[in-house]
Amino acid sequence: MGTAPFTSPASGRGAAQYRHPIWSGIPELEDDLARVRQIAVAEAASAGGAMGDALSGYVGRPGKMLRPGFVLIGAWAGQQEAGAPASERIVRIAAAIETLHLATLIHDDVIDDADRRRGEPSLHAQHGRKHAVLMGDYLLSRCFSMIGEGTSRENALRLARATGHLVRSEINQTCHPDAERFSRRAYLRRIAGKTAMLFGLSLVTGAAENKARPKQIVLLSRTGYCVGMSFQIIDDILDLTSRSHALGKPVASDLRSGVYTLPVIEAVAGDPEVRPLVAPPPAGSAALAAAVDAVERAGGIAGARALARSYTQRAHREILKLADDRQREALGLVAERLLDREY
Repeated sequence: MGTAPFTSPASGRGAAQYRHPIWSGIPELEDDLARVRQIAVAEAASAGGAMGDALSGYVGRPGKMLRPGFVLIGAWAGQQEAGAPASERIVRIAAAIETLHLATLIHDDVIDDADRRRGEPSLHAQHGRKHAVLMGDYLLSRCFSMIGEGTSRENALRLARATGHLVRSEINQTCHPDAERFSRRAYLRRIAGKTAMLFGLSLVTGAAENKARPKQIVLLSRTGYCVGMSFQIIDDILDLTSRSHALGKPVASDLRSGVYTLPVIEAVAGDPEVRPLVAPPPAGSAALAAAVDAVERAGGIAGARALARSYTQRAHREILKLADDRQREALGLVAERLLDREY
């Protein structure tokens, strides 16, 4: 990769009011998420100079902002008046968790050598791998600084533990034993640590900071876990089925790098003839297309989608037990939108 000099983002990027179809019809979330993004962009810019410009441009790119959205929804379970904006403390915690997520994306792109993220060049494609790793590290430092300043010791420890699980899951994804490459159980364990845990933690952190009842916190943790599992399975399906311009990042990147996700695992289990098409990883666009087609014909995508739907149904069962009407409505809506999304 080249090491082009840092370039400044477009003027005012990240300052506009936040809008995304995932949160459509929940105006109070859209307003609070705009505040979250402004804080996250400002924290990224605090690196100063060209690096700060590059980071603030990256953080200001359009995204779903699911994790900070879940922090804000979680806070509704506690001492927050209906319709009132989130407190500055809650917004900063949400910004910290979004900053953590973005830092992991930077590092993921370096590891995967992915050249695009959210429809634009990845940071290491623009500025080189060394600079990108350092920028990801800087975001991690800002995340823990914000957490240390604004949350309880209990929630800070939860986030630290979750970060450890996330890193271990990434290590397991790239260094898993051959026996686990096509293991459904190993895959589910991996995405639980990689994605679902942080979804649950986001809801729990918002609720705990606003002194929600323990029973509600447990329900939110289960909800976040189930939504996160479904989300990651759908993400892995889209990695195989979407076009690059719709997904905003390279397609079939996991398969090309020898990371076997649930659609491939289900296909290999259903038809052993798929295995030689995917292992070793297909080289070249024709072999890759043939492998993806074989995965679909063997029922891998349908099987994975059925499990994602099952996790969403489990999430709905937990959501129905929540005491807060707004939480039930918002989480139910978002869970369905994430299941049915095309990017």
